[in-house]
Amino acid sequence: ILAIIFFLNIFFFVLEQMGSRLRHDWSELAPECLLDIFSRLSMGQRWNGPMLVCKTWMNLCQDPSFNTVLDLEAEFLSSPESFYWWSPEFEEKVDSTIRSAVDQSQGSLTEIRVRHCTDKSLSYVAERCPNLEVLWVKYCPKVTDVSMRKIALNCPKLKELDILKRNSMQPSEVKRLRHCTYVQYLSFECHGDIEADTILDLFGCGRLTSKGVTKATSKLKNLKVIKKPDFDVSGEALGMDVEIDLECCCTYKVVMGWELGPDWTELTQECLLDIFSRLSLEERWTGPMFVCKTWMNGCQDPSLNLVFDLETKFQSLPGSLSCWWSPEFGDKIDSVLRSVVDRSEGGLKEVRIRHCTDSSISYVAERCPNLEVLSVKYCPKVTDDSMLKIALMCPNLKELDISFSYKISCVCVDMVGKNCKNIQTFKRNLMDPAEVMKSVPSNYMEDPSIFLIYGNIDAYVIGKHMHQLKHLELRFSTLSDNGLAQLCEGCLNLEYLDLFGCSKLTNDGVTNSISNLKHLKVIKIPSFPAFTI
Repeated sequence: ILAIIFFLNIFFFVLEQMGSRLRHDWSELAPECLLDIFSRLSMGQRWNGPMLVCKTWMNLCQDPSFNTVLDLEAEFLSSPESFYWWSPEFEEKVDSTIRSAVDQSQGSLTEIRVRHCTDKSLSYVAERCPNLEVLWVKYCPKVTDVSMRKIALNCPKLKELDILKRNSMQPSEVKRLRHCTYVQYLSFECHGDIEADTILDLFGCGRLTSKGVTKATSKLKNLKVIKKPDFDVSGEALGMDVEIDLECCCTYKVVMGWELGPDWTELTQECLLDIFSRLSLEERWTGPMFVCKTWMNGCQDPSLNLVFDLETKFQSLPGSLSCWWSPEFGDKIDSVLRSVVDRSEGGLKEVRIRHCTDSSISYVAERCPNLEVLSVKYCPKVTDDSMLKIALMCPNLKELDISFSYKISCVCVDMVGKNCKNIQTFKRNLMDPAEVMKSVPSNYMEDPSIFLIYGNIDAYVIGKHMHQLKHLELRFSTLSDNGLAQLCEGCLNLEYLDLFGCSKLTNDGVTNSISNLKHLKVIKIPSFPAFTI
């Protein structure tokens, strides 16, 4: 008996060893083999099978290559419709599934076919899956323009879109499909009335066919106009803009050009900059900068902020408004000027403003060494403090206008002449007494410095240091014949000289002084009209 038991034990041991060799040890399979096996399973089979076996298999099932497609449409078709599908709880589960698939795909999701999702999950898809090509969101009452607008803008590779039975579809979201130039299949159904003048814009969707568009839009009874590519005889898109009147038996009418305009969003940065450069500063700031973030960034390009000119705007307004002389207005001008300096990244070359202060002018001097033109007319808060910085830090200055800015003394004029050897235009006009009484606030007149501009000192400094001057304006200056004579001896290259309102000059003094100015072309003198030499 013992011998029989011994031999039986040996027999069963041998059978066990043989059986173990016949069975496969799946845990020893390489990850590549497991991935190949799992790829042959549907998503539902993976989620209900291998993912529940062990942690290793669960991690492999979450490989991004398995999660490029999320297709729940087959599951919905194979199940009897339930009222539970329309509940918020079920919609949250679908949203959770979509977000999980997006995360597992690491942004590589290309196909989504779901029902009863919401804006939350579709927005999540739009923000993380730029390569999305197929989107079905049938029977999704909680999907609105909010998420579909993001899909249209962020997923330009979309080829197939199905938004059937969406009660909250609005015409605006469909118009944005012109961004999706790869669309090949379009299906939607709109419940309720669409506005009578609604335009369905599909221009640029070059892969649509005439038959496909006609079938897709057949239920839009109130749609008046649809914009789409022209089609040849075979129904393939040619790319020309076509207007279809659905109320006139779908007759086709070719419209040369674009009624809605070209798709500006597809322009390169170079083209946008070339277009924006043709606009004035005000036109850019009140137009393109408010269109979108891309255009705003384009308007802030340093190449478009080399010139800051508000003088034309001030001249276009009637008179001198009292608010211009207030500290609040000065702060606003300073803020705008500093903003332009920052956008130019130090490349600002021309500044023409009024009513700024030392703060912004010092900011310009410290950051814009290549400044060539500076006009600070009517700036009672600009003094020698900032202008001396301009003279020292902006040696390339070619044009300077300090008219009606009475806090800038002859010391500053002397420093500009010494350091800015390229200056060719200098304007130091004073106010007409009649203008002072009409447009200047009374508290500005109380400052005695307004009467302390010594014309002869200015003339002496100009003649001594600004030998290269070609254009000089000294309207209503207090210089005399002697001061003008010293000026003309030093500035022999003058071509334009404005002395209008200089009451201390005489006709003989002016005639004698300008006799040596061989290049002089235009002169304006007191009590005489301008004449050409």
